[in-house]
Amino acid sequence: MGTAVNLAARLCEEARPSEVLATTEVAAGAPPWVHVGPVQHRQPKGSPAPIELVDLWIAPPGPDAVVDPVCGLALAPGAVVATRPGPNGPMPFCSRSCAQQWGSGTPGPAAPAAGPTADRTGDRP
Repeated sequence: MGTAVNLAARLCEEARPSEVLATTEVAAGAPPWVHVGPVQHRQPKGSPAPIELVDLWIAPPGPDAVVDPVCGLALAPGAVVATRPGPNGPMPFCSRSCAQQWGSGTPGPAAPAAGPTADRTGDRP
């Protein structure tokens, strides 16, 4: 198994319920609708030394939220990653992938379900 895959598996083991851990390198590429928590140092099983990790969660969309029509993710207007022309103006999308799927005839991912993922939206301590 490769180093990256092994580390990802260890981070899944290390994470508490409803926690999403990532290295600071991965978090640097997070889209604008993902909130990145403060850096913490943890030493996952098998790691020779502590590594810098962050917790990730969906940022609160706020009162002026727009909804990605493909995946159903509510976004703050400033967190829109891509747009495409729509019948009532620009359509907001959370990613280029969702924008490409819009109108392609290819079904997109299912809308987010209520449950543990929904609890990840908003301010975190």
